[in-house]
Amino acid sequence: MLKLESKSAGDQITDTDVRQALARFFAQTSPATPLDTGDDGLELLSSGLLDSLAMVQLTMFLADELGFELSDEDFTEANFATLGSLVRLVSRKRNLVL
Repeated sequence: MLKLESKSAGDQITDTDVRQALARFFAQTSPATPLDTGDDGLELLSSGLLDSLAMVQLTMFLADELGFELSDEDFTEANFATLGSLVRLVSRKRNLVL
């Protein structure tokens, strides 16, 4: 299961939490490509780790498992280009709903 551990009210999700959840997500959607969760410069779009199908799956994962939805403004190449930019987006959006 891809579910991120629930946090109690007032707890903020950490970058480590986000990285672990994304590592599980990518392990399931791209099992042949292990994800180095410490490599903020890891290219997601240009490497093929994140394609159109994975983007839909990721969007559903974020909504279902982490409890928030992305807005139209969030869907930029800059937000999804690298692991670091995706971690920052997820942390920022998730902490807004806690």
